[in-house]
Amino acid sequence: MSIKTLERAFRMGSVTLDDPDPSLPADKALALYVPNFPTLATATLGDPFPEGDRLIYPVEKAPVKTKG
Repeated sequence: MSIKTLERAFRMGSVTLDDPDPSLPADKALALYVPNFPTLATATLGDPFPEGDRLIYPVEKAPVKTKG
């Protein structure tokens, strides 16, 4: 028996982003992508789920405000 560490990745729609720095918490690692994907500045992370040898964090966009 062996223990395998799952690699972390972020899924934003059909785009899957690799983890830029596994030593950081998930939200801080995702923040490193903000210069390339500005919508991530207001996005939140959903509950992670395993997929193959990766742990996928779904990226949920902030809801659109319709008032004021």
